[in-house]
Amino acid sequence: MSSDSTGPDLSLTLAVLDKRIDDLESRLASLENTISKLRDEETSISERVDRLVRRVLEGTVILAAIVIASMMLLPSGRVAPWLQRSLTLAALGGAVVLWAILRLGSSRLERRRVDLEREISKRALQLEDLEAEARALGRIRTALAIAHGGAVARAYEELSDVVLRMPSSSEALEAILIGLKALAEGAPREYAVRLAAGLERRAWEQPQDSWERAALLAIADALTARSR
Repeated sequence: MSSDSTGPDLSLTLAVLDKRIDDLESRLASLENTISKLRDEETSISERVDRLVRRVLEGTVILAAIVIASMMLLPSGRVAPWLQRSLTLAALGGAVVLWAILRLGSSRLERRRVDLEREISKRALQLEDLEAEARALGRIRTALAIAHGGAVARAYEELSDVVLRMPSSSEALEAILIGLKALAEGAPREYAVRLAAGLERRAWEQPQDSWERAALLAIADALTARSR
C-alpha cells in the first residue's frame, strides 16, 4: 500500500477529538474522586461499628461491675436483698438496652455498607468503560494525526489495529477506514467519487459536533479533490 505526500485536512477532527478526550479525562477525575469518597465512607462505617461494639461492651462491663460491687459492699439486713435484686434487674435491663442499640445500630450501618459496596462496584465499572473509551480515542487521534500529516497508509494501518482491538466498532469508524484505504491506495476516479458521496451521506447521519462527522467530511473532500 503506497502513502501519499498529502493527507486529508483533519484539523477540525483533531480539535473535536481533543475536546472529547479532555471531557473524558475530566469525567474520569470526577468519578475517581467520587469512588474515593465512597470508599472513605465505607471505611468510616467499619470504624463506627467497631466503636459501637466497644462502647456496648464497656457499658456491659460497667453494669456487671455495679452488680458485683453491690453484692460485696451492701450491708446485710432486710433492705439489702431487695436493693440487690433492684440493682441486678436494673443492670440486666440496661444490658438489654445496650445490646438492642448495638443490634439496631450495626444493622443500619451494615445496610449502608452493602449499599456503598454496590455503588462502588457500579462506579468502578463506569470508570473502566471511560478509561477504555479514553484509550481508544487517544489511539484514534494518533492515527488521524498521522493521516493529517500525509502518511495516509500508515494511518490506515494504525487505525485498523485500533479497530481490531475494540470490542465493537461503529459504522462511521468503519467508513473512515474505508476512506483512508481509498486515499492511501489512490482509488480510481469513479470509485473515489462514489465513495466520497457515500461518506458525505454517512457524515450527515452523525451528531453535529462529533469527530466522526468532521473526519468523514474531510476524507470525502480529499477523495473529491483527488478525483478532479
